[in-house]
Amino acid sequence: MNRIEDGPVGDALSAIHTLSGMCGPGGNYATVLSESWEDFLKNISDGGHMPEIQSLARAYMIDARMNGGDFAGTIDLAKTILNQDPDDALWLHAQFQIVAALASMGELDEAETAFHRMKSRGMSINQDAVVRLAEFLSIFNDELSGFSVGKAVTSRVDESLVPSKFALSQNYPNPFNPTTAIEYELPEDAFVSLKVYNALGQEVATLVRGNQDAGYKYIEFDASGLPSGMYIYRLQAGKLAATMKMLLLR
Repeated sequence: MNRIEDGPVGDALSAIHTLSGMCGPGGNYATVLSESWEDFLKNISDGGHMPEIQSLARAYMIDARMNGGDFAGTIDLAKTILNQDPDDALWLHAQFQIVAALASMGELDEAETAFHRMKSRGMSINQDAVVRLAEFLSIFNDELSGFSVGKAVTSRVDESLVPSKFALSQNYPNPFNPTTAIEYELPEDAFVSLKVYNALGQEVATLVRGNQDAGYKYIEFDASGLPSGMYIYRLQAGKLAATMKMLLLR
């Protein structure tokens, strides 16, 4: 299982995708390979395979650094790959991870600069993806006030008490590994949505979705299946919304 056998490119790509879930970061079968996941990918990347296979391996190499919380290493590797004249898909993926890594490090000005450098070409490759990345940066910069299931929400105070205003608290602990608590306040009954997004603006968990009575609310978020990195959680109750950031460190 340490090499992708010769055969249709599509089968090889599917095999790598399957192995990523089993042997990559967070997978339960890392010991199946006789080498590390990153070494396995590097051997594919350097092994004279079809360009499509090499590109996918290199994309997963970048992801492995990001998933391991090595944000500086993510940026270095992505820049190295960009200097190798990658195809459009790999180019866009590398650029996205550079922006996400910079944002996760708290280097928001640098992340914005990197985004604007890649925006024009990125829009010609995948406009929707670039728009989502712009929205993610806006959330990180607190320019947007608003836009897998956790445990049932319970009240930590007297349920007869009703808060005077809508509020979303910073999760605790933060940074966390792998569980954290999120509290919020509802001054009136409302349809509530509480979702978690990763550094690329992709939804990774829906913690709450449904009607709730007014009150003080509490929920635990278990990120056991997620890689290290910066995450965003967004609460919406009726017309009210709030967004906060949290950091998962393994």
